[in-house]
This record gives sequence, C-alpha cells and structure tokens, in this order.
Amino acid sequence: MSQDTTDAGVGMAPASQEKRMDMTVLLCGLITYGIGQSLLYVIFGPMARDLGLSETQFGILISVSNVAIVFTAPWWGRKSQDVGRKPIFIIGLLGYAVGYAGLAIGIQLGISEVVAVSTSMLAPLFLLLLGARLIYGSMASAIQPAATAYIADTTDEAGRTKGMALVGMTAGPGTIIGPIFGGILARFGALMPMYVAAT
Repeated sequence: MSQDTTDAGVGMAPASQEKRMDMTVLLCGLITYGIGQSLLYVIFGPMARDLGLSETQFGILISVSNVAIVFTAPWWGRKSQDVGRKPIFIIGLLGYAVGYAGLAIGIQLGISEVVAVSTSMLAPLFLLLLGARLIYGSMASAIQPAATAYIADTTDEAGRTKGMALVGMTAGPGTIIGPIFGGILARFGALMPMYVAAT
C-alpha cells in the first residue's frame, strides 16, 4: 500500500509539471496572438493610407480574416477532438505567424513598389494582402478553440472556471503590450513590430 502511494506520488509530479508547462505555453501563445491583433490596428491603418489603399480595401482586409475565423473555428474545434488539442494549437500559432509575416512582406513589397498598388479590387497588392489575411484568419482560428478545449480537458469542475477566465483574459495583456511593443520596435523600421510579432 505504502509502495503504491509512493509510486503514485512520483508519477504525478512530472505530469503536474508538464501540465504547468503546457499552460504557460498556451497562455504565452494567446498573449502573443493578442499582441499581434492590437499591433495590426495600430500599424496597419496608417500604412494602408501610405500605400494608397482605399478605405473600402482597408475595411475588407481587416474584416476578411474575421469572416474566415467565423467559418473555420468550428472546424478546427472538431479537428482538435480527432487530432489532439496541442497539435491544433500549434497549427494555429504557425498559421498566425505565416499570415502575419505574409501581410508584412506584402506591405513591404507595396512600399518598395515591387507590386502595383491601386484602389481596384483586382490590384495585385490588394490580392496579395487579401491572401495573407485569409491565411491568417483560417489558420489562426485554430488557436482559441484548441485552447478552450485543452482547458476543458485538463481541469476539474472547480478549476475549469479559473482556467476559462485565464484564457479569456489573455487578450487584455496582449492589447496593452502590443501598442507599447510596437512603439518601441517602430524605431527600427515601420514594419519591424510586425516581423517580430510573426517571429
């Protein structure tokens, strides 16, 4: 009996440590996602004007990723049930990074006049940025359902409310850190905050 208890105690410690590490990675990932979102609103608006994008194009570029999130998040939630929460969460973060970097590269190409800019909905730069935003929305939409499902899977009834509250509140620090982070890094180039956020 005593031996069983000791073994159980030894077995539980690494599991508990792994769970804490998973939770740390999850919360850091969610905060990073929040930073990226707030940076986008602070940086992308002025850049869109500098590029010569119309207000309509800018509005479409902002909203199209949210439309993609609405349609793909439920699918990612179901996929996380089949594949596992962690892989889907990681896919979401990678999609966030690729989509965000794609947007930054697209803006860079527009600023450098490598890709043509115009107010036409078929302008090459607009289509490039639209593609980056669709990738961002359709892939980053995996983050929230996987995170929420992971909390539901790994907490008991007493701890679930606290876990869900932690997931919900991560957007707050992200939106606080993002503009400060962006202001500091912008000294090294207007697009530097976006590249760092993607990294």
